[in-house]
Amino acid sequence: MSIKILVQFKALAEKQVAFHAIMESVKTDLPKAPGCLSATVMQAAGNPCQYALVETWDSEARHKAHVQGLLSNGAWAKIESHLDGQPISAYFREIS
Repeated sequence: MSIKILVQFKALAEKQVAFHAIMESVKTDLPKAPGCLSATVMQAAGNPCQYALVETWDSEARHKAHVQGLLSNGAWAKIESHLDGQPISAYFREIS
């Protein structure tokens, strides 16, 4: 059974345009990662600095391995430098 991860980000106002570009690339590139089934990026209608990322993975373990890779290769540090605080995230399963 697949798992969904909801991540909420708040970009720094002065880095919002650059963060938006990062999210555009996430939308395209993340589904190519092993175990990632889909990625949807949303921007708050009333706050252009507020983003949500909904990821679907084949397992929580595959997602955690992906995150570890981002930490190891420095990609997360680049993303984090655009943020106003830590993202909020949680794992979800669909109700059936």
